[in-house]
Amino acid sequence: MISLGHIRIRDRSSVYDARGKIRGLADALGYDRIVATRLATAVSEAVRELLGSGGEARIAVALEPSPGRLVLDFQTRGAMPHLAALAGFFDGLTQRPAQDGFAGLRGSLRLPAPAFEATDAFIAEQRARVTALSREELISEIQRKNRELEQHSAALEETVAQRTEQLKRAMEAAEDASRAKSGFLANMSHELRTPMNAIIGYSEMLMEDAEDEGNEEAAGDLKKIHAAGNHLLALINDVLDLSKIEAGRMDLYLEEFEIPAMVGEVVTTIDALVKKNDNTLQVEVDPSLGGMRADVTKVRQALFNLLSNAAKFTHEGEIRLVVAAEAVEGADGVRMAVSDSGIGIPPEKIDHVFEEFSQADETTTRDYGGTGLGLPISRRFCQMMGGDITVESTVGQGSTFTIRLPLQVESVAEPEQPVAAPHPEPDEERVVLVVDDDPNALDLLGRTLQVAGVRVVTATGVRRWTWRAPCGRRPSPWTC
Repeated sequence: MISLGHIRIRDRSSVYDARGKIRGLADALGYDRIVATRLATAVSEAVRELLGSGGEARIAVALEPSPGRLVLDFQTRGAMPHLAALAGFFDGLTQRPAQDGFAGLRGSLRLPAPAFEATDAFIAEQRARVTALSREELISEIQRKNRELEQHSAALEETVAQRTEQLKRAMEAAEDASRAKSGFLANMSHELRTPMNAIIGYSEMLMEDAEDEGNEEAAGDLKKIHAAGNHLLALINDVLDLSKIEAGRMDLYLEEFEIPAMVGEVVTTIDALVKKNDNTLQVEVDPSLGGMRADVTKVRQALFNLLSNAAKFTHEGEIRLVVAAEAVEGADGVRMAVSDSGIGIPPEKIDHVFEEFSQADETTTRDYGGTGLGLPISRRFCQMMGGDITVESTVGQGSTFTIRLPLQVESVAEPEQPVAAPHPEPDEERVVLVVDDDPNALDLLGRTLQVAGVRVVTATGVRRWTWRAPCGRRPSPWTC
C-alpha cells in the first residue's frame, strides 16, 4: 500500500478542499471526467457528514499497486456517520478497526488501468497535492475574512440606507443623525482601510509566490480575492468621500494642470473598460484649451466616473467625449460632455440619478451593479469647485452627462501643505519608521520596504518609538 497522506477535515472549507484534491487525483490516475466528478462529489458529501461527527476527522489516501486500486479511509474520533453518499459508488466499503483513536470506513475503487505503474515522481506529485495544506489553509482564511468584510460592507450599506429613509420622515432629526454618522465614518477612515489594505497586500504577495511556483489554481483564487478586496476598498472609499463631504472635511488641493494631458490620462485608463463591452470611444478636445487651476484629482475622478458609467451601460455602441471652452457664470470655463448610445434613463427617474445610494431603476443595480454613489460624489466635487454636472437622456437612445467648471477655481481656504520628507545623503543608511496600531499593517509595510533596500523600524505608537530610539538618531521618512 502506497500512502499519499491525509486530507484533514477542519471546517466547511474542507468540503471544497477535499473535493478539489480528490478530483485532481482522479484526473491524474486516468479516471474519465464523469467518474472523477462523481468521486469528488461523493467524497465532498462524506466530508459534510464527517463534520457533524463531533470529533477530529480526516481522509487517508493511498494506492494499492496489485490489484490497482485507489483506497480512501474515512476516519473520525467521534461516532462514524452512515456516509450514505459512498454507498453503491465504491467497489467495496468495509469497517476498519480503531487505530490511534480513529474509527474508520474504507472505500476502494479499481484504477482505470489495471497495469498502472506509479513512478516515484508521480507519487511525490500526488503526495504534494494531498498534503499541501498550508497554502490552502491560508487562502481559506483570507477567503473567510473576505466574506466577513463583504458582510460588514453589506451591513454598512444597509445602515446608511436606513438613515437615508429616516431623512424622508423627519428632516431635522435625520440631518443630525446624518452628521453624526458622517463624522464617525470620517474618523474611522484608518480603521476601515487598514484591514482591507492588509488583505490586498498579502493577497498580492501570495499571488506572486503562487505564480513563481507555477500554482495556477491558487493564483487564480488569489486574483479573485485581490479583485474583491479592491472592489470593497473602492466601496469604502466612496462612502468615506461622501461622509467627508457631508461633514465639511473634504478639502480642495488646487494646482495648475493642462486639460488635454489630463483628458488623455483618463482616456488611456478607461480604454480597457470601453472595449470590454465592444464599444468605441471618440474624443474631441478643443485645441484652444490649455491649462486650468482646479483640484486635478477630483476633476479626473468625475470625468472617469462619467466615462465608466457610459461604458458600463452601453454595449456594442459609441461613446463620445467632447471637451470645449464655455463660460461658467460669466467666467472662462470648460465643458466636458460624455455621450453614449446606451440604455438611457426614463424621464421620471432622471432626477434620482444624483441622489446618494439611488439609481435610475431597481433593475439597474441587479443587472449592472454599483452603489449609486459615483454620480453624487462627482457632482459634489464639481459643485465644490464652482461647477456642476447635468444630464440629458432618452430611453433606448442614450444619455449625455456634462461637466461644467471654471478655468480658475477660487480657493475657499488653502489646506495645510504636507511637510516634505527629508532626503538622506548618498552614503547615509536609509531608515524608515513605520508607526501603526495594526500588527498586520506593520508586517506588510515592513516586508514591502525591506524589498526596496531600506532598514525598517516598527512601533505601535510614537511614545514607544521615542523610548526605543537611539540618542540623536531619527529615521528620515515618517510613515503613519
